[in-house]
Amino acid sequence: MTKRTKKSVIKDGPIGGRLVEVYTSRGTKHRLTALPPKPIIDIPTPVGKRRRVEKLYYEQEHPSDPANSFASGWGNTEEPVVENSPITHPNEQYLASAKSDWNNYADFTFGSSPQHGKHGSGQEIVIVHVNGVHRLVAYPCVCPGAVPLDEQYLIAGLYPSTYKSVETVFTFQLLRDYNLAVLECCTSAGEYFSKLRRLTNPDFPDAVPNRHRELLRAARQFRHLQELVRFGYTTREAASKPGSMALFCAACPQPDVNLEENWEQDKKHMSFVADGNFVCVRQSKKGAGQDLFLKQGGGYFVESRAYKHHLASATENTEASTCNEHRAVADKNKAHKGYDATGIGALACARHGAFVPSSVVDFQKGERQMNMDYALCEGLKAVVSPKVQRIIFIYDICCQYWKNLAARVKAYNDTIKLPWYDRMIFSIGQCHVHGHQEKCLPRFSPLYIDGIGWNHGEILEPNWSLLNSTGTMTSTMTEAHRMEVLDSKMMDLNWKKMTNLYKTLPKSLKKAYENLSELLDAVEMLKSSASAAQREQWDQQLADAQKKREKHHPEAMDILMSTIDKAPSRKAIEASLITNELKQSRHVGLTSWVHDGMMIQELQMDVLSAAKELGSTPTDDQRLELEKKRAALKAKHDQHLEKGLQLFPRLSQRNDADPRSAFLHAPIREPCDCEQTPCGHSGMDFNPFEAVPKGPLERLAVLMPSSEPAGSQILPEEAKVAELELRKAQADEALANLRTQVGYKSFLFKANIQLAQNKAQKTRGYAAVASAEKAIQRSTRIYNQAQWAIWQLTADASVRETYRKLNKGDAKPLESVYQPNAPGQSRQVVSWIWGWKHHGQSTNPEFLLEICRLNWLRTTSRLKRWQEEVDLVKAEMGWTVNFMENRAKHWDSLATSGNDMGPRSAARYQAATWRKLAYQAAAAFSPFCDPPQDEGPPLT
Repeated sequence: MTKRTKKSVIKDGPIGGRLVEVYTSRGTKHRLTALPPKPIIDIPTPVGKRRRVEKLYYEQEHPSDPANSFASGWGNTEEPVVENSPITHPNEQYLASAKSDWNNYADFTFGSSPQHGKHGSGQEIVIVHVNGVHRLVAYPCVCPGAVPLDEQYLIAGLYPSTYKSVETVFTFQLLRDYNLAVLECCTSAGEYFSKLRRLTNPDFPDAVPNRHRELLRAARQFRHLQELVRFGYTTREAASKPGSMALFCAACPQPDVNLEENWEQDKKHMSFVADGNFVCVRQSKKGAGQDLFLKQGGGYFVESRAYKHHLASATENTEASTCNEHRAVADKNKAHKGYDATGIGALACARHGAFVPSSVVDFQKGERQMNMDYALCEGLKAVVSPKVQRIIFIYDICCQYWKNLAARVKAYNDTIKLPWYDRMIFSIGQCHVHGHQEKCLPRFSPLYIDGIGWNHGEILEPNWSLLNSTGTMTSTMTEAHRMEVLDSKMMDLNWKKMTNLYKTLPKSLKKAYENLSELLDAVEMLKSSASAAQREQWDQQLADAQKKREKHHPEAMDILMSTIDKAPSRKAIEASLITNELKQSRHVGLTSWVHDGMMIQELQMDVLSAAKELGSTPTDDQRLELEKKRAALKAKHDQHLEKGLQLFPRLSQRNDADPRSAFLHAPIREPCDCEQTPCGHSGMDFNPFEAVPKGPLERLAVLMPSSEPAGSQILPEEAKVAELELRKAQADEALANLRTQVGYKSFLFKANIQLAQNKAQKTRGYAAVASAEKAIQRSTRIYNQAQWAIWQLTADASVRETYRKLNKGDAKPLESVYQPNAPGQSRQVVSWIWGWKHHGQSTNPEFLLEICRLNWLRTTSRLKRWQEEVDLVKAEMGWTVNFMENRAKHWDSLATSGNDMGPRSAARYQAATWRKLAYQAAAAFSPFCDPPQDEGPPLT
């Protein structure tokens, strides 16, 4: 129907005081039956709906046959009744009927429509349901004292698109289905309503009334009302507290929520992880700032007005980098044109991945400190009690972030506060810490933090993969709508994690027991490598360092680093080469490109190793993990190729479809595992992945100067020089790791000589030896590949003599360690790797003692983490049940207060839900309440 506006209506032709014709600017003419001079029913006529009202008046003047009527009058009930009379369908009987009163063949909608003249005095409305869009007749109550029309529809389970003039309603089933489709399928409103139109009329979907805009409005309101009910609020104003409409973690220790009495006697702590996401963006839109916020700070996003005030008053100071350049630091002031929000930053509990309420912030440029400072302070304020004695905060760049945190917060003029700073310990996720400088590993790795349990600190990464699809869908929404949808998705993720705790915690406990058993054996075997006095001294040194770190002196943890002089690391060599590039302003980016290629080759070996471990009958989870690694490998392959084409135009001038096809594939070699039997594998001629089914990515050559065919001259000489220096550093590091692991394996053999003689394949320490052997094999592969590349790049005899080929016996354990009194020790020749770039032979007592010290401290640290993991998971089982029972009691109290039956009924439902969850968790945890008898002795 053409909307009648002042611009569209040109002429109204009244005849006898009655409107009969309307001419519009589009040249269309509408012929209307005249209205009575005075309405029969004294109700106001909605503006712009004259034809519909005229039709109702006409039906009252000419009532249909009572035998064919389905209702008489307006009824005496307050609930609307939707007519279930016969409806028209696009079938042959309808098209061929000559007696039909609905002979408008120009109407192509063919949806559910009322038969003309059959609805008495009802009101024709559009009802949107899960099976399509329908035009049906409803009969509202107009009795004196009747509730308003919009409330009548709500009572009937129909949500009106507006309360002023109800013409379109959505069934509650449809709104629930749409919101569920948004959460599970990331379906936009446009896609969802397009599906409804095709369900309604497959042949002419565009002829179905478009209620996309109305669906957006109704779904937002309905979602907000559901959240109010879910958290026990009756008004929006009552839910104004930050995080008041958000779920947190049931398994994290929270005073006055799930902790038992006298919990202060134990040093309970909460651990959090922070990270940024640059997929959940928001594009710039016209009319920004005019949107209506249904909730402000009540969910996972911070309150918008206070956050914007903080950004306007804060200043981002440039701090000198004290570690490697990272993306979070380098791009923090990088602007992105066309986006009001370039991403989001968030906090989550570090053990279970539940998003922290009132901690999600929008980025305006990059991952700036002023953004993450606000997220940290507001998130901790929402969930952390002042009674909490210790907080562990994990962030990708904590080595630099923590240094001026207190000063920055103080300079924010009380917009945010951080009273927990003195009780905080800062850490870096286990995957990210290896990209930092070497000293960051002992200072910030979760592996060396007391009380944290076994925590890799990277749990937000899988959360982003679940949120990214929703973030892409919401990128074109308004600010308020986007926040509401992302809030809903985060709450759904937290709810899933909470309801799955009855499965995930027992799995975690089982895994902790398995690793604890293995580490107990390894530590018992290492005890024979040093005296009790030495071990006690080392343990005390580590304990003192832990106390100093808690007072914000992380450099005390450097005792976990080797004191032996080492060759320059690969990162130091890379930094020096990049510095030279910048000084000369030539081939900038070449060193990083070469380093990326080396990392791709190492990743290829890791993928092949993972494929080899799968065996012939892998599980679905194992296959999924392998394919994820292959996907990551492909992304790095493509990025390396694209950057190579930019740096070296000669690559794009070749006739090859893929220039990598002409390059050589770096060989992979390691010693065979048939150590005690003559097999013909005298050197490193054994390819461990010969029989492994390889994908195209593992076979694909990497663009490297060492892999360039002889005489091709595609890559410049500077690339060869850069790779040679980096390959030397790679070989140095691989040999250092090889020596450490061979020394570790030697000490294990010393504790159980049968392992060295292959007489006890499954005795104590077998798993520890297998783990050490796996690390030896990886270091061997990396060195062999680096050595091959060095020999490809240079013919210098001195360099080739320094970086020799490994032979089969070079990586064997030291018999002088595990069997010092064996015959022939004086005549035994030690492998050349033990005299590598050190002052004197590395087999001297001081060097071996240093290896023993490092192995003892690192292995006992791992053991402590798994012991803590066992204790934490057991405690979390109790905290989970306590949390759910606490929520049930809270809802029980609401169910007995107040006189309104609606809120009381909702409270009883919520109480029953939480009580069932508590019962399910308690039943699942009961078999794990008593620890196994063979848990092992405590660490001494």
